[in-house]
Amino acid sequence: MAADFSKPNSTELKAFLSSPPPVGQLSFTKTWTSDANLGLGGDGVPGTTNVAHATFMGFWKPDALMLKRSTNAVTDLFGWSHGEDIIANDHGAYWLIESSGLATSWASGPNSNEGIGTPPERAFHIRLKELTEVLNLGVMHAGIGTLKWNGNAFTSDAFIPEARLPVAISGTLALRSDSVVEGMNIQYKTRLNVYNYFVRFGYTTNLSLACLPSELASFFVSGEKRVKLAEWAIHSVAPLTGTAPSKVNVQTIVRAAKLPIQYYTNGNWYVENAVGHLTPLRPGTGGNAGTLNVSDSRLYLGAVTALSLFAFVSIMRQKNKTIKESK
Repeated sequence: MAADFSKPNSTELKAFLSSPPPVGQLSFTKTWTSDANLGLGGDGVPGTTNVAHATFMGFWKPDALMLKRSTNAVTDLFGWSHGEDIIANDHGAYWLIESSGLATSWASGPNSNEGIGTPPERAFHIRLKELTEVLNLGVMHAGIGTLKWNGNAFTSDAFIPEARLPVAISGTLALRSDSVVEGMNIQYKTRLNVYNYFVRFGYTTNLSLACLPSELASFFVSGEKRVKLAEWAIHSVAPLTGTAPSKVNVQTIVRAAKLPIQYYTNGNWYVENAVGHLTPLRPGTGGNAGTLNVSDSRLYLGAVTALSLFAFVSIMRQKNKTIKESK
């Protein structure tokens, strides 16, 4: 029997996390910090001034997804304005549109996180985490629909490409007396350390999928200390229907905005020359333009990937420091 996601209880929430239906009309905002000492603050606790905000809109199904991110409000999924970035996958055709307006396209991504290796794959993965984390209700690193349940406890095996680390994820639901889920206790175990988190749920707004919370807050836990590192406000989420967007159409977006396009294949970058033929950006470095068969998309350059990796490594170091100081 199909799950009834209109019921706000733990059974339906677990069903969503283990096997979510295709999701459309997804809209949310996220606030976060890499300061693992002060965190975001709140609840009477002062926080850091090193805070970032972004707004997201998109949809997801197993064979296609699209996610737009902006520091301003996002009102049109199928358009592009300066400052917005987009990731998309349409049956193996991967696209990235950077906030500065550069588009990158490539085909056939890796089968797992362990296989992520090329620059566009790494950049895509970094942005994809924004989607997977909100559909996993704050659980990091795990793929969508990979949580395995035993009662109110779950496990998932994942891999962190940025650090080349496998991670074992486990957790339990925190329930109120009326069986409504108030959050999840989560543990991430790598060969380097063990990291504990608590994700708090809020139900201020009634979503179309009523089993889901409309607010999430992720806390890094060290002993008795909790540091809030991220929070989400989910404005809308609904099962993907015939009237919701289900077709990735980034090529139309790229052409309408007249964005420059570069292609990645066989370990090399290509662009179109004046007569419409693909030519290597660095001639003689490999690749075969004649075999390229991809749709239009966009790239986060190496500098962006490097900055994202630096932020990841910094927060891991801060967490280790916090753990040592608490002992």
